[in-house]
Amino acid sequence: MVDILAQPKQFKAELKDKWLDYYQANRSWLEHYMNKNKGWCDLVGYDKEYLATLGFDKDYSSRRPKSYFILGVISVLEPSVKGLFNFIGYSTADSDEMVKALGLGFDPNIELKKRSQQLEQQKSEADSQYLDQIREEIKT
Repeated sequence: MVDILAQPKQFKAELKDKWLDYYQANRSWLEHYMNKNKGWCDLVGYDKEYLATLGFDKDYSSRRPKSYFILGVISVLEPSVKGLFNFIGYSTADSDEMVKALGLGFDPNIELKKRSQQLEQQKSEADSQYLDQIREEIKT
């Protein structure tokens, strides 16, 4: 993991990937637990038309696990973040603000869908480039 002070954008991107990997691997029990115990935090800001392009229902309500849960998980996934909690805590004691500051204030289901589509597009582009290369070799 990169140093947050040296490369904050890369640190946040790696932290986001770790969180999404964890969420994806544990989605079934996590969603059950969050639904049963009202562990969701509602989010706004996602355009319904955009969500439809990702394949979400028009009635989908964006949400994420509550901040305390996210902070607990990432403190285990990335132990170096524990030191940041004290630092960030001096500027804000609000756990929602801490989650936002770490770049994790998003709906994980939406981000997983976006990541999946990006990977599919990259694979398709790589396949297309490979086929173009073969076509060029056939021409010569």
